[in-house]
Amino acid sequence: MAYSINGLGPHWYRTIHAFFVETLENLPIYAPLDYGTALRITGKALVVVFLCAAPMAALAFLATWLANLLQVGVLFTLKPLSFEEGIKKLNPISGIKRIFSLKQFIELIKSFLKILIIGWTIYGVVKDALAQILRSMDMHPASALGFAGGLVLTIAQKLALALVVIAGLDYFFQRWQYEKSLRMSHK
Repeated sequence: MAYSINGLGPHWYRTIHAFFVETLENLPIYAPLDYGTALRITGKALVVVFLCAAPMAALAFLATWLANLLQVGVLFTLKPLSFEEGIKKLNPISGIKRIFSLKQFIELIKSFLKILIIGWTIYGVVKDALAQILRSMDMHPASALGFAGGLVLTIAQKLALALVVIAGLDYFFQRWQYEKSLRMSHK
């Protein structure tokens, strides 16, 4: 999603800019601002928000669906919705066993490593741009805002890349664990 911002940004700018220009140009028409006029402007604003958010939401849905399809294939079951499954999840003893298991300890270590990698990535981007960050105090506010947006986008893109690598490694680790759990014991 972070990389799609480069492609969607111009669309967002054009859509929002057109809305503001139209609204400000028609301000004299809206001069006696009543409830109906405010409702029309709000409706147009919601359409603009939808037009900006819909492509990103569609990409997020497609990416999530594709990732799930690649991981588990086509799978449809109503078992998690059954009454028996719901009752099993209410058992406090099995919940405590899940909390204090080796699997959860490994998950804790993996989460800690993810936080370290994310922190290191952000630190690296900020360290590289530190001189520009300090000079941004002397910039025009519009330039400083553009610089900050570019810096946030760079951080998001590098984090996305790091998280894809982490997710790939985690996928193979989870698959290895799953296949190991399916093996039969020597007995």
